[in-house]
Amino acid sequence: MVSKLKKKPVKPAAKVEEKPVNKKQICEKTDLGDIKIHENVIGDVVKGSFAVFKGAVELEGASLIESIASMVGGRTQGAIGIDMTSEKLSIAVKVTIEYGQNVPAVSAKVQNVIREEIKKNLGLCVDKIDVLVQKLVRKDEEEEEGEE
Repeated sequence: MVSKLKKKPVKPAAKVEEKPVNKKQICEKTDLGDIKIHENVIGDVVKGSFAVFKGAVELEGASLIESIASMVGGRTQGAIGIDMTSEKLSIAVKVTIEYGQNVPAVSAKVQNVIREEIKKNLGLCVDKIDVLVQKLVRKDEEEEEGEE
């Protein structure tokens, strides 16, 4: 005996439009709309974090050319690296530390200060902060360079 039930036609699955992930910003959705934080803002907070150290630690490679390039929108390999892949925020900083400081202790303090400033100013959690100590500088060397 043949069944007389009608088979419903199968509709193809609706296509879901995938938006490309912008690796240069973090987006948070709210009831009122989106809040987008660009990696430049994260970099600005990282730079501002170094005010705490009053010269004992400085970002490495903040040359005049890099400063001008960043003002006109150029991309340079600077002292701050930001990686926002796969929902995680990783930061790498290249620093110069004053000679005579305990390098591991100062580096750990740099990590903590950056983490706290990012959390306080942007409400973001940082998964990883790498500190690459590029150079040790004596205070008297800095003063001599400033006099030239």
